[in-house]
Amino acid sequence: MLRGELWCAATCVLALTASAASGQEVALRVVVADPSEARVPRAQVKLEIKQSAPRLAITDQAGEVRFVDLPLARARITVEATGFVPRTVNLRLGHGENSVEFHLRIQALREVVEVRTGERDDATSNPALGFSTVLTPEQINNLPDDPDEMKAQLQRMAGPDAVILVDGFSANRLPPKSQIASIRIRLSSYAAEDHDFGFAIIDIRTKPGYFAPAREPGQMRRINADVSGPLWRDRTSLSLWFSRGFSYESSATFGVTPAGRFSNLVRVPLDYDRLGVRLLHNATKNHRVLVEFDHWTQLRGMVGQFDLPERLVNTRWDLKDLKLAVYGVLSSRVLNDIRFRATWNGRSSSPVSDAPALIVNGAFSAGGAAANSRRSTASFQLTDDLRMSLAGHGLSAGFQIFAEPSREHNLTNGNGTFVFPSLAAYEAGTPSLYSRLVGDTVVGYEQYQFAGYVQDEFRARPNLSLSVGVRWEAQTHVRGLSNFAPRLGFAWSPFRQASTTLRGGFGLFYQWISADVYGQTLRFNGLNQDTLVILNPGFPDPLQAGTAVSLPPTLFLHASSLRLPYLLRSSVAVQQSIRSLKLMTEVRWQRGVRLPLLNNLNQPLPGTGRPNPLEGNVFQVQNGADSLLKEWFTSLSGDFRRFLWTLSYTLGSQTNQVDGPWQTPSNPRNLAADRGPAGNDVRHRLNGYLTYRFPKGFRFSLSPSFSSGLAYNITTGFDDNGDTVFNDRPASVGRNTGRGAPTWSVDGRLAWTRAFGPESTERARSYEFRVDPGSRGGSFELEVPKQKFQVQTYVQAFNLFNHANFLNYAGILTSPSFGQPTAAMPGRRLEVGLRFLF
Repeated sequence: MLRGELWCAATCVLALTASAASGQEVALRVVVADPSEARVPRAQVKLEIKQSAPRLAITDQAGEVRFVDLPLARARITVEATGFVPRTVNLRLGHGENSVEFHLRIQALREVVEVRTGERDDATSNPALGFSTVLTPEQINNLPDDPDEMKAQLQRMAGPDAVILVDGFSANRLPPKSQIASIRIRLSSYAAEDHDFGFAIIDIRTKPGYFAPAREPGQMRRINADVSGPLWRDRTSLSLWFSRGFSYESSATFGVTPAGRFSNLVRVPLDYDRLGVRLLHNATKNHRVLVEFDHWTQLRGMVGQFDLPERLVNTRWDLKDLKLAVYGVLSSRVLNDIRFRATWNGRSSSPVSDAPALIVNGAFSAGGAAANSRRSTASFQLTDDLRMSLAGHGLSAGFQIFAEPSREHNLTNGNGTFVFPSLAAYEAGTPSLYSRLVGDTVVGYEQYQFAGYVQDEFRARPNLSLSVGVRWEAQTHVRGLSNFAPRLGFAWSPFRQASTTLRGGFGLFYQWISADVYGQTLRFNGLNQDTLVILNPGFPDPLQAGTAVSLPPTLFLHASSLRLPYLLRSSVAVQQSIRSLKLMTEVRWQRGVRLPLLNNLNQPLPGTGRPNPLEGNVFQVQNGADSLLKEWFTSLSGDFRRFLWTLSYTLGSQTNQVDGPWQTPSNPRNLAADRGPAGNDVRHRLNGYLTYRFPKGFRFSLSPSFSSGLAYNITTGFDDNGDTVFNDRPASVGRNTGRGAPTWSVDGRLAWTRAFGPESTERARSYEFRVDPGSRGGSFELEVPKQKFQVQTYVQAFNLFNHANFLNYAGILTSPSFGQPTAAMPGRRLEVGLRFLF
């Protein structure tokens, strides 16, 4: 039934697409990039059409240019840029928005220019990569200015599990928006060089400043500043950024105490400093060097959903990140990229109260936060990627070496924790469990990871490209060296006009096991640290009770048979272009195998107690869990003169038994009983982006989003099986069978730009483009600012309609708030910003 409804829905979307696309003008978008896919600004683009005068344009800072008011005819496009081999492509212009992307080769002493013709070549290029969406400069400009908020919006557009890359490096923090040259959202990559796989990859490229003949504008927004420009014309550029913030956030807490319900807004600090520098140097005609250093510190207060204000924990981070890269052209057919990264990460947490913690399940938490730890981690990563073109094949090979030494001093729960199964038990002073950390030891350990790959891309037919590769990975502290991961991708354009393209693939992706897992087994190995556990303790003195039972120390073991888990993934996608509209739909499937879980080897047996009464809990990290993900994704986008929009919808289902290696199944002897919706299972997601270009430099954009409710677990609140883990469910109730309410919000932004002052003396060489309404029929022309100064102001609203989005539903049956939300997403927030460009 569901399959039929989806087919009808897809048919209706195609019909509406064809109807809405009628009467659209012909336009052409040209994107220019170098061999590393970094955008090339200020490249000259020449458009030649028979019986029309040639048209010239210069690419903007995102390496793009757009021509409008074109006839339906064959066109010849030539691109030239300093330091690159010129390239020409012939194509036939169709109705609506046409697009072509150039990858220029760096000019050597002698070059053989290869000219590719035919529209299907670009449609079926890079078969290992899925369909991609390239954000326009205007879309990038309309993103939030704060890097964290910009990251959140990009993840809403691409999906919450999207992998983020910045200049080829994995990233948790984004660069300043003014440093971004391009953002490409790639779907379902099966390239053998990729370890991380997301059904979406957010690929961000920063601006190659050494192409700039004049200094780029400096910028100050809120408490952020960044500036970039050339140090040595056509050779070396420098970028600097700095940000500082001092603020407090209000974290909502909710619960029930013996005095009644409470709802607090706890004031938590959020202070941060960030300082970064990036140097790009064109060492030779064929080699480019990148050096980047980023130092980031943050103090953040954290408090849980049922916590009283005394449970506040302050956590400090200190992160130093060094990146070195050499992008080289060894010959006209061989490219080699070498990247090195070193990070030093320090983290310390300290509670504001040292009192013992009091946890009343589903009601409230008081006392100290039981979080006191210090950890320092360094990581060193070396990556080498070699690419070559040989006899019609695109060959690539590479390796990666990763080392991570860690040092940890963890005193979490050093002051003890009382757990009460219900509010009535708290009022009676009868906790069911008391636990406390015993021992004070600094633990040091290292982890190493290795990977290598080979891949071949070739055209089996003029309209069919294939990619075949294999990746090998290994990691210390786990067994097995035969971790080979095959990858296969294809791209097929069945029709001559290349308006329809199919892409898909299959791949095996191994997953690293975090070094934290090994560190935990060293801490609780019976020699360094222990956890004292007392059942039915006294209160407030846990040892003063007639029924108190003290268990032997808790142990954490590392299974000798532990191996790397892996994911089996496949997808098939089709993209249809109809004039200025583009429809893409994709079916995805993923199976997780050998996923790690925490198994209690000494869990009490019904009626007989623990298998070994001389031991307490013996937790072992081992393989054994699995997962299944099924998704249908579709998106529709269009560009109608002043109105640019995109809309995406995802229908999915994800099931598993545990949500991570630290989760213990309710019954390790019957793992199937815990199979249910994953903790992040969301059945429906709808996201949109709309922008309208007003005259006089005004831009307005909206970003609506909708998600169905998350699953949550329903538990009794008691330790029914005596294993000291409170995850016992009522009879006949499956795991994660509760569902929260849907959430939705709309973000908006209104921006205005105005130029003033004397004419810029760099106008002839420094091209800065804006897309403004033209004088004929609302079309758009690229303009070169003639004036030296610009002022930009904007008003930005998050959750524009102030809709209440509830989260964290209470699933404990003994909780007075059972089935009710205990938290909410932030309400409406307005932000006003001002930029001055010179």
